[in-house]
Amino acid sequence: MICLPARLRPLSACLLALVLAASGSAERATLGDPSASREVEAGADGAPSTTSTAPALIDTVRLAIGADWSGDPADAGPTSASTRVVAGLLHEGLTSFEADGSVVPGLAERWFVSEDRRQWTFVLSPDLTDGLGNPLTARDVKASFEAIGDRGPADPAVADLWPIDGWSTFVAGESGGVSGLVAIDDTTLLIGLSEPFEPLPELLAAPAYGITGVGVDGAVRTTGAYRYTDDPSWLEAGDPSASIQRVELVRSDGNGAALLASRRVDWAVLGVDRSSVNDDIPGDVLRLPLDLRVGIAARYEDIAVREALLGVLEPALLVSALSNAT
Repeated sequence: MICLPARLRPLSACLLALVLAASGSAERATLGDPSASREVEAGADGAPSTTSTAPALIDTVRLAIGADWSGDPADAGPTSASTRVVAGLLHEGLTSFEADGSVVPGLAERWFVSEDRRQWTFVLSPDLTDGLGNPLTARDVKASFEAIGDRGPADPAVADLWPIDGWSTFVAGESGGVSGLVAIDDTTLLIGLSEPFEPLPELLAAPAYGITGVGVDGAVRTTGAYRYTDDPSWLEAGDPSASIQRVELVRSDGNGAALLASRRVDWAVLGVDRSSVNDDIPGDVLRLPLDLRVGIAARYEDIAVREALLGVLEPALLVSALSNAT
């Protein structure tokens, strides 16, 4: 069972070139909270409104991924394009990025913020499940965030959550939970901040904050459009009607260009030096956060397909075609 059977979230949808979507927001106060000044929600059917559709690609996509990928979305740092893509396939956050960099509902159907901008309420679907088919509640989301805090104060994913009330105290081991993360009920998570922090929805859409956990049988809980199979190198779509049913993760050990040249993979992150890839492999140069530039090469000739893939890298700036890189 897929966590949200009515939709494929933007990251995986862009990777598969199935949907380029845009979502609006609604201005209203809800849930009986008189201080609510703004709410963002999905459309009437629970999914962002679709503006255009691209053709499906192939049944299986093979991705080159670094040998050090741990499977934890919190390890999907800002400088690793490949791990960010895989983390986004397997794990979804409360919010999500569209291909144009806009923020839309993710696991949360909607959210609203108080007038003082310090209380953010995220509302989940009552029938939300993880990739194992088990119910996923606001308490599970809270536990997923607190597991990130256990990584310690020096971890980048931990440091970026500093605005949450009680976060620093929890990370320092001085409390048993984060006071600013409150599961009001199964479908409602309140995030309290020590001070206003307007980029919170953008922050929570980062792949590092995809919701995860461990099931009672020890299996990793996935929340994205794809889930693990018995072979951890293969992912499968939760939706049996998805055009791309399988994704193979191929450990690259830094040899993405060789894997592309041998047709072992369909997509890889490369250096921007032209000598690192054959001229007949299309690709693009991407500027990641911290102003780092990397090359993305893929066996997709259609530039629109490649731009859709690149556009989900939170949010990425396409610099030039790889064939023109210096």
